[in-house]
Amino acid sequence: MAFLIVIFIFLLSFLFRGYGFFVNYPFWVDEFSTAIQSQYILKYGLSVFSNPDVYIEQHNISTHILTAFLFQILGNQEWVARLPSLIFGSMLPVAVFFLAKYLFNSKTGLAAALLTAFSYFEITWSRQARSYVLLQLIMVITTYLYFKVLDEKGNKRTDLILLALFSLLGFITHSFFYLFLLSLIMHFVFIKKNRLIHIFNKWWIYVLFILFIAIAKHIGLFDTFMTYFSRDGFGANNVWYYHSFLWREYSLLTFLTLIGFILAFNRKKSIFLFLSIFFITHLFFITFGFKPLVTRYVLPIFPFMLVLSAYAISHLPNLFFKNQKHILTTFASLLLTIVIVVNGDKFVNRPKYFYSVNHDFREIALVDYKQIYDRIKHRGDLDKNETAVIETWPARTYWYVGIDYKPSYFFQWRGNLPYDVNNKGEKVVPRNNQIRLIEDVDDLEKAIKTYAKGFILIDDTSLPKDVIDYVEKNMKKELYLDHYPLDDNPYSIWPVTLYSWGIK
Repeated sequence: MAFLIVIFIFLLSFLFRGYGFFVNYPFWVDEFSTAIQSQYILKYGLSVFSNPDVYIEQHNISTHILTAFLFQILGNQEWVARLPSLIFGSMLPVAVFFLAKYLFNSKTGLAAALLTAFSYFEITWSRQARSYVLLQLIMVITTYLYFKVLDEKGNKRTDLILLALFSLLGFITHSFFYLFLLSLIMHFVFIKKNRLIHIFNKWWIYVLFILFIAIAKHIGLFDTFMTYFSRDGFGANNVWYYHSFLWREYSLLTFLTLIGFILAFNRKKSIFLFLSIFFITHLFFITFGFKPLVTRYVLPIFPFMLVLSAYAISHLPNLFFKNQKHILTTFASLLLTIVIVVNGDKFVNRPKYFYSVNHDFREIALVDYKQIYDRIKHRGDLDKNETAVIETWPARTYWYVGIDYKPSYFFQWRGNLPYDVNNKGEKVVPRNNQIRLIEDVDDLEKAIKTYAKGFILIDDTSLPKDVIDYVEKNMKKELYLDHYPLDDNPYSIWPVTLYSWGIK
């Protein structure tokens, strides 16, 4: 019976995530990065991590390697880059089922799996070419293994090996895993203080530590942290933003999560302690530590919110039935879960062709970039490498035109990027294919002098005003897009305008 439930949950999840999946909807900003990072791995292999001319994201390595492998087999298409998320996102409700069942009970497991399977937030991010759902899956599985080891149930040696392997995988999947790992360590220190000396006497602890350090050094993780700190990316007060998201947008789920915490405090103190440490650590970091305002940073704790909500839901029928193991309590909790799902909005009742990343908050620039680059390729003579393309996100140029396209320029704010100066007096960005940099009108005029024809794409009015004024006055407007037609929030705060010079 349990096997049939697992198969049903997976197929249901896959249906809602896979419906209309093979339509190549255009990438949004960060998805272009995933695709290009994967192409770098295909081109350079693992030597990409030590290549001084290429910028590589050290916090999404496992996703990039897998995407590169799929590109090699299936070709460079948008749906191929999103395929890992589809697979892992369909597996996530199954993993949530096993975790919630182990930590609490079968009723909680089933309710949590259904909430995860139908969650609009989860489905949406199971269709994006990013590493968030893989990170969620690893965290859920790691939590399951951790508590099995802690409870000394099953094959402890096998579980320990799996725990180490999934921790290593999480380590190269996303930086948020470090906060999760820190939470696990803090929890273990709190409840197993007397075993710390015994643990540190184990030789494999030091082997694992050295392995983690060696991997971090090889992939340039320490350099990345130093870069983030040097760019003043830390230190914020984002309480208002995440309060709006969790309490106004997801008020029911947040309320049920709080009820789940209260119930866990009374009945499952070890679980309560771990989840409290993890939630506080993660929310503190994204609220006060990291400046960007993006709701996808809540994704690491979201499956655990669904588990706690399911625990609250599964407990409610116990108030009306004396026998808490009665089949009616299972039926009632299942019915209550279905009622919440059918209510819609934050849950999906029927599969959709398109799920918007702006469903909750309008925070991601999304237009039809393919339409823009179709115009560039149709109007420009790109085959001869004689047409400049000036972009605010070069990964878009690399995706549509090619990573080796030389007349590419990076339009950015003054002082935002370190640069060198080549023998022609042009600014070039190190570790980014030596792409040339546009920061002011002098830089733009050098590009115009070098290339008789070119395009410049502007998608942010806060970019250097002198450049924007020059472009608006002296160049031809080719195309203006202010939203993607299928997006839930049709009016983007990042409209895109394409200008050209020398194009007849």
